[in-house]
Amino acid sequence: MLDRWLKERFTEVIDRYYDRIARFIERGVHAFGPEGAVWLIEEHVGDDLQYIRVNGIVVGGLAGGALYAIHLLLGLL
Repeated sequence: MLDRWLKERFTEVIDRYYDRIARFIERGVHAFGPEGAVWLIEEHVGDDLQYIRVNGIVVGGLAGGALYAIHLLLGLL
């Protein structure tokens, strides 16, 4: 019950101040600049970032290979 009430109040606050929140976040990101944003992400994610990169490469390679295999199979028909 408390959980639902808190979610409703939080949603109301976000809806009411959405523009201000968005501008605040945008200014913060711009203040960091591209290098600062990359540094901040790497600092907080740490070693997990390497796993994310490797998983992205593996999944992307498998998806690309599957699409190419489908392309070859359709070419044979």
